[in-house]
Amino acid sequence: MNPHKTLRSLGLLLAAAGIQAHAAVISTNTVNDDPLFFDASIAPSLVTNGQASLASLTGTTPTAGFPLGGVNNGSAVGASLPTADVNSLTFFDGLNSGTATVTFQLSQGYDITSISSIAGWGDTYFGSQSFAVLLETGSSGTFTSIGNFGVSAYTPTAPPGFPEVVDFGFSTRATLTDDSPGGVIASNVTGIRLVYSDPYPTIPQYNGTVIREISVTGTPAVPEAGSCLLGLMGGAAALARRRRA
Repeated sequence: MNPHKTLRSLGLLLAAAGIQAHAAVISTNTVNDDPLFFDASIAPSLVTNGQASLASLTGTTPTAGFPLGGVNNGSAVGASLPTADVNSLTFFDGLNSGTATVTFQLSQGYDITSISSIAGWGDTYFGSQSFAVLLETGSSGTFTSIGNFGVSAYTPTAPPGFPEVVDFGFSTRATLTDDSPGGVIASNVTGIRLVYSDPYPTIPQYNGTVIREISVTGTPAVPEAGSCLLGLMGGAAALARRRRA
């Protein structure tokens, strides 16, 4: 039997086993009438501004007066209704004509265990959210979708005039986890991308979302057993070739 073919076949089997090790990504959605409800739960994470693990942040320019960095500055705590601290919020408007993309590049690989998107506003329906999550692994430059998620807390049948809907402010939180043992969504993640779209595509008056924070938790990635084994086998094969030479 050709030893190189055997090594290649074993490598493919190990890679397939690694891919299949992750179970389904699930979303836990929570709604509260107070747009500040989830702010107290914001804690330093892999995408909090100033953390060494955050290399860069790019995305579609938000509405004037709302910085893109609000989605990861970790300072939404203490903002009063509805707009006292716009520097801690990011308002993506006009999503009926396009999407808003936020990308985080991490300085090393992480095993991701949760991804949360928190939205909220004091007097409109802009607390709803709809987004896709894409992940890059191993600094490959390729982002792969893990699914579409979101929360539409209220869907009025006959929405009143835009923009103010007094006393209809609310907050939503969508938290993604993995239901496999260990709860790792993906391993060796080096990039995280969220693409926000219109949460109310059938209601022209409400085509935006106010993101209060994006929070991601994880631990530094360590080489998987399969990867170590493949590395050892590759080294053994190279050594065997040198000996034959």
